[in-house]
Amino acid sequence: MGCVYKMKPDFRLKAGFTMTEVMIASAILALVCGGFIYSFMQATRLQYMADVYYASLTIARNRIEDAKIYAYGSLSMLGEVNTRVNRNGASASDGTFLRTTTVGVASVNSNCTEVTVEVWYEGRPGVTSPVPLEVNILIGD
Repeated sequence: MGCVYKMKPDFRLKAGFTMTEVMIASAILALVCGGFIYSFMQATRLQYMADVYYASLTIARNRIEDAKIYAYGSLSMLGEVNTRVNRNGASASDGTFLRTTTVGVASVNSNCTEVTVEVWYEGRPGVTSPVPLEVNILIGD
């Protein structure tokens, strides 16, 4: 009778993933997670910028509404340069917005007065970024 060799099963060959497969899967997962994190950060930044723009628009509109209650002869009292205001448009020494209101003769019609409100946002102390916002109103005599 011949010799019978019994083969032992080799579990090392099919026991799991190779190190290369794990590294490639980890790299793909890191890229996908990085993309989601970047998108989330961009969305948060854009939402913050939209919030600042809306607050600036509200400040300018409120100032224009204030101009409507003044008598025509006293509109020049509205003029101001770089006044610090809070989100509600009220003067505040710690306000993060700067508001400039100019009152002058309208270029379109010399019988009208033009009120212009410009608002800037100061995010960090000393760093002022203009919000591209200018609101005009013509008030006739």
